[in-house]
Amino acid sequence: MTVLSTSSHPNALLRRRTTLIDLSRKHTGPKLIDTKSKTADTRTLKDPWVFFSKCVTCLICGKCLKLSGVNGPDQQQAWREKVIKLIPFPITHLYVFVY
Repeated sequence: MTVLSTSSHPNALLRRRTTLIDLSRKHTGPKLIDTKSKTADTRTLKDPWVFFSKCVTCLICGKCLKLSGVNGPDQQQAWREKVIKLIPFPITHLYVFVY
């Protein structure tokens, strides 16, 4: 059994000597990510989640979001969805606090 000396480097036991990935190997299989798939900007009000998030955040218009630094329809929709996802937390905390 060989014991590494820690006197040469303090992290000698934690360092790796070789890489885990062979950089000379090429990937020949099918593409794992489809770059031609639909993105968030192609979603319309026909999608129930988009419709719900726009209804709940209807008082916050796109111009207000642009003024606050949220540019583009994708970022605005993501912001709206985040607001929707955060709504239940204060309600549940209030319920726990009251009861």
